[in-house]
Amino acid sequence: MANVSRIFGFRPSRYRNSSEYNGAVNLYAFAAADSTGPAFKGDMVIADASNNSTGLSDPYAPGIPCVSPVVAAITTGVFRGVIAGFVPQPEYNMTVTASLGTMYRLDDTARYTWVVDDYDVVFEVQQILNSWTTAAANAVNSSADLDYTAGSTITGISGVQLAASSTGELPWRVLRYTQRVDNFNFTAADTNAFAKLDVMIQNSDLAQASLGVGA
Repeated sequence: MANVSRIFGFRPSRYRNSSEYNGAVNLYAFAAADSTGPAFKGDMVIADASNNSTGLSDPYAPGIPCVSPVVAAITTGVFRGVIAGFVPQPEYNMTVTASLGTMYRLDDTARYTWVVDDYDVVFEVQQILNSWTTAAANAVNSSADLDYTAGSTITGISGVQLAASSTGELPWRVLRYTQRVDNFNFTAADTNAFAKLDVMIQNSDLAQASLGVGA
């Protein structure tokens, strides 16, 4: 039988050395001038090529690097990391009537975000379809790209999944099938198995930014 589809984007789970993920993130910003699209928790981001950082007179966090959301497959492109959350809005308005704002970043909106940019982090992600055909032919050790769908404006959670049949030099490396009880019992005949996979960043712009060809 096929697994239940529960889409959550890329979710940090541990480090490659098998230690537990400790919640480490770095602060980044989305520029108001960036019209690439909305951004959600679990989405990928790249360095913003048009807006380097927040201003030095920024009242919340001056000189914070700017990122831009990834809203399509990036093939051989480098990227910075994965969104872990957002700073509440308005960031520096301490009035009693201030709203905490949305749980996601609206397009064309300045917003501060927490990003997992450590390329030693292992992420869990759902695959959009079924790559399992046999124990010798499946997603393990393959390179993969993302399959983009905008996230939920209610929960703020990403709608991104791992592409179904990615090949070649692509930004993610599949390490293994996530070891969880609801991630098994699908077969090669399932066209929508929704397997959960453990993946690592393969093309970080903070590392060697080199792609490998998977199995």
